Amino acid sequence: MIIYLLTINNQVGYDFGMIHQYVTTLSGVTDWWHYLPTSYLLCTTGRSARGITEEILRRFPNLTHLIVQVNMRDNNGLLQKEAWDWINSKNNQNTPLKPMSTLPTIPQIKPYAPAKSLSQILGVDLSNLK
Repeated sequence: MIIYLLTINNQVGYDFGMIHQYVTTLSGVTDWWHYLPTSYLLCTTGRSARGITEEILRRFPNLTHLIVQVNMRDNNGLLQKEAWDWINSKNNQNTPLKPMSTLPTIPQIKPYAPAKSLSQILGVDLSNLK
């Protein structure tokens, strides 16, 4: 099993729900973690970072992202308990990691809607402006 960190910067404005559905069902992805809004940990079998990038870009051209293989044995941060439980379950060591801190239990972050257009924010039709 190889674990990759995928971080997305959706400047193109794709529907984040569609990105989430696609990323979590990529071929070779056996499990995933998504406790930070634009980041995923992807457990894979027989996949390379390049192969995953190529598959993502076929569906979402120009989606800015970074994918890198991670060492699950050396990590720390501030996350809720459920996030650390998942990370520890993927760690190959017998001793669970002791995170620096944990947050109170909060729900897993759901994909957010893409940014609204200026017309939507202002509530006016700007299509006739040139």
